[in-house]
Amino acid sequence: MAVPKKRTSLSKKRIRKN
Repeated sequence: MAVPKKRTSLSKKRIRKN
């Protein structure tokens, strides 16, 4: 996991909203 956890959380939230 090279990307920070904060970035992953944002990505997951975006996918869930979609």
